[in-house]
Parts: sequence; C-alpha cells; structure tokens
Amino acid sequence: MVNINIEKCIGCGKCIKVCFPRNIFLENGKAKIKRECMMCGHCLAICPVSAVTLPDYLSDNIQEYNEETFKITPENLLNFIKFRRSIRDYQQKEIEIEKLKNMPSNDPSLRWKDKWFEKYQEYKEKRPETDMFFFNASMIMLIIAEDELDGGLAASNAEKMAVAQGLGVLFSSFIKISLNHSNQINKFLGLKNKERIIACMLLGYPKNKYLRTVPRKEKELEIL
Repeated sequence: MVNINIEKCIGCGKCIKVCFPRNIFLENGKAKIKRECMMCGHCLAICPVSAVTLPDYLSDNIQEYNEETFKITPENLLNFIKFRRSIRDYQQKEIEIEKLKNMPSNDPSLRWKDKWFEKYQEYKEKRPETDMFFFNASMIMLIIAEDELDGGLAASNAEKMAVAQGLGVLFSSFIKISLNHSNQINKFLGLKNKERIIACMLLGYPKNKYLRTVPRKEKELEIL
C-alpha cells in the first residue's frame, strides 16, 4: 500500500496527474489514497517533497535523478545493443557476488533460488570437458514470473546490467522449454500456481574478446 506523509505533502497534485488508475485524490489540500493499487511508483518518483513511500518495497536503493549519471546518449545505447554477442565460450572464473547484487533483483520477476545454484554447482563438478548444453557457464539465472511480458522485461534489464559489468550472456530457449516441461523441476524450484520460467540466462566471463559489431539485415519498418 502507498503511504503519503501528510506533514510533508504540499498538495501540488502532481501525483494525481500521473496516477493511471486514478487512485489518488486531494482532501483538505492533502493527497489521499483511495484503495489498494498496482504499486507502479509513479507517485513516489514525481513527488517534489518525497512525501510518498512504498513500505512493501526496498527504499535504500532510491536515487534522486542526476542527468550526469542517469542520461545515456542514443548513439552509445545503440552501439551497446549492436555490440552484444550471445556467448558460448566462457572463462573458468567465478562471478563476484557484488556483480550479482547489482542485477535488478528487487524486481519481483527475479528471485534468488539457492537450491538451484547449489544443484548447478554439483553439475559443474561432474560435467564433461566439452559442454554443449551449458557451455561451461559459471552460472545459470532463471527469470521466474507469472506474466511473460514482465519476466521478459526483467530478463532484458538483467542482461544489460550483466554485459555492462563485463559478463557474457546466452539466452537458452532449449533449457527454458525443457525446464518448464518438468513437473519435478517446478516442484524443486517451489514455483507458485501461475509462475513459470520466462527466461534462462547462462552467465560468465567471455573467453573471447570481440573487436567490432557485425552487419544485420535491414529492418522492415511499417508505420501505420
């Protein structure tokens, strides 16, 4: 539930304008919440006096907007996207826990499964020299969600953060489909009723260093 500090609220109405479900109203010059909401956080992000809080979410990672550290130029972002490679050859090097913590793990679609990590560690100790299934990846990250779009967006964010930290990523549809068809795996992971594996990401440090982007087919763009 969204909380609004009445002492701080100045009644500017900005939170009302950005609330898509129309769940906020003014009463005696102060913002009030009507009912439970979708918790998008727009009201928190726009409040000029930081009167809004979301008690059910982590607050220690909230950052004030700073153009110098937040803005990414379109040219750099495009080059970043074009330069990414699907990595199938990894160094035998463990991923630092700090880099994992930098992943957007506060997203509900990303939940750490210690049991799964332990099981993969067991496999790594026994796997063949030529691993055409996991490609000697240091880690496997499973994106678990009820909604496919939410999970897909979480996977995309996790990949960008991984690559920005020098890691390589491979999305494995084969592993994802195989795991989703296994009731034993679903039970092992403790998936809830509507939850399923949306993406399977192999992670590790790339063994090879790429020097340039590669050509792509021209996009077909139709504006309706």
